[in-house]
Amino acid sequence: MFVESKLHAVGSRVVVTCALLFACSCHPAAERAALDAASADVAPADAQHEDSGITASNFGCIEGLPMGVPADPVSPLPAVEPRLLWTRQVPGIGLPRRVVITDDRVSFVAGNRLFVLDRSGNDVAAFPESPHEPLMGLSADVSGNLYFAGAQAYSVSKDGALRWQIPFGSPLAGDLTAASMPLLDPTGTLYVSATDGFLYAIGSQDGSLKWKAQVGLAGAGPTATPAFLAGGAGPVFSARNASSGLALYRASDGKVLGKAAVASGPVSIWKFGYQDLGMVGLQTVENSSRWGRQAIYVLDQCGRVRWSLPGDRAQSPSLVGFDSRLVVTHRDPDRADGPVSLSMYDSGGALVAGPTAAGTGWFWGADNAIYAIACQQQQGSLSGPFRLTALNDTLAEQWHLDIEGECPSSGALASDGTMYLTRGPASGVELLAIRTQSPGLAPVAWPSAVHDNRGTAWLGSNDSSSFERAGGQNH
Repeated sequence: MFVESKLHAVGSRVVVTCALLFACSCHPAAERAALDAASADVAPADAQHEDSGITASNFGCIEGLPMGVPADPVSPLPAVEPRLLWTRQVPGIGLPRRVVITDDRVSFVAGNRLFVLDRSGNDVAAFPESPHEPLMGLSADVSGNLYFAGAQAYSVSKDGALRWQIPFGSPLAGDLTAASMPLLDPTGTLYVSATDGFLYAIGSQDGSLKWKAQVGLAGAGPTATPAFLAGGAGPVFSARNASSGLALYRASDGKVLGKAAVASGPVSIWKFGYQDLGMVGLQTVENSSRWGRQAIYVLDQCGRVRWSLPGDRAQSPSLVGFDSRLVVTHRDPDRADGPVSLSMYDSGGALVAGPTAAGTGWFWGADNAIYAIACQQQQGSLSGPFRLTALNDTLAEQWHLDIEGECPSSGALASDGTMYLTRGPASGVELLAIRTQSPGLAPVAWPSAVHDNRGTAWLGSNDSSSFERAGGQNH
């Protein structure tokens, strides 16, 4: 599929309008109406500080959380016209998960197969050759080796050759052992949980078992899933099971350090910033409305509250960018078709931009562009079309693209400005390549949903290897 595109100026903005060949519309009316309804969203105020310094956390103070290195935005790529470059269908079934970029490869898992393609969308490898188990993943190391899991944990080379595999135990729920999405820390340790009730730490180079800890399942009954691994930073990571909720674990041995909490109850850590921001967590206030209401708490390394956002809306922390600014995605909790908006807060909790009705925050680019995706809802499902919007650091629109077809499920942003998105499975598993003006992800605390283009979901200590640099290399 190819694209015709036309650039024209609107005031001080550049807007991209596109006409997909063989597609009926590039500007879905329902999505445009939802975005234009931004005034219906409650304008957020500065964060609250009434509970600053308060903690009910029981993990003490965490030593070794990353300090971070000051970074400044770079210039956008010159003379680049944002547009859809190409789409590529692969013979997968199931929702595609975690696009990762390693050198000249683009890889992702969909259903029961791993797909490895080159940067032009051509096949390189698929694993396994005889699909037999649902797979979860994906993470990659700096050498391009890939890590994912199903009934066992796997590692393959960047060309799809098997390096090692480690079987899990028998499932506590369901007929076949299933695995969580993995985490990969900067030391090369892979963390993954399974429905055998254990959490595993595996040496990524040789598949050696470093430790395993019994954590149970997330949920109960035949549909119970593995313990959920949210993300890591420095010496700790956050994981959730049915019995203890989302707790902090020590990466070296799997010991539960404790839970983050405030006077009103537990706080689930979802994102990590550098020490000047801290840990960012959610607390469910109610879940009886359409989207529920959540409060956001920003905690220091000792679990003390730095600032918080009240639980009067549906919201979640999306990105942590330059100067440790936090982008929050939020919406009216009672409106099924209301706009999804972004607001930006500085490290002290002051509102510095937004709300802007642009969708969910996906990427923070190295040029300080923030990318959001808004999906059109049809009969309560996010079936597309979707709009990709580039925003500046005041959350004002720079340009947008409307793209037909299903909404994306995962993505990565390469240093040459190419954004890779996956979607499916209703119309088949598909990889999209989109030209942007950003020279890759920003070298900041948490610039994408899974932290970096390698899908590690881990914030290292001054670790630059997570971010793809110019030329498509990892250093």
